[in-house]
Amino acid sequence: MGSTNLGGGVTVGQGVLIEAIVTFLLVLVVQAVTDSKRNDVKGWAPLAIGLTISVAHMAAIPITGSSMNPARTFGPAVIFDDWSNHWVYWVGPIAGALIAGGVYKMGLRPRVKDEEESYDF
Repeated sequence: MGSTNLGGGVTVGQGVLIEAIVTFLLVLVVQAVTDSKRNDVKGWAPLAIGLTISVAHMAAIPITGSSMNPARTFGPAVIFDDWSNHWVYWVGPIAGALIAGGVYKMGLRPRVKDEEESYDF
């Protein structure tokens, strides 16, 4: 009924890692295809984001239920009153998103020569 639970034999550490990885990939793709400084990916955002979500779900559903978003897990947990390993679906995606943001900002984001760094907070 839409609730996310760890698969059989999956430890909480593995669950956190899988959720962090799939969220990392999603956030990295979203940042890359929606960056206004990039001209090479104009118009590809819906396809790239949709494919990323599809592939991540296909890979992670048997392992963790593939939440990728704490709100996605919170709703079914409230309805079914099932809070077992609920923290996995908060820690993993938040960690993955923070790491993706840092990786994109520090190393993958294109720089425009005529813009000053003072505008970049």
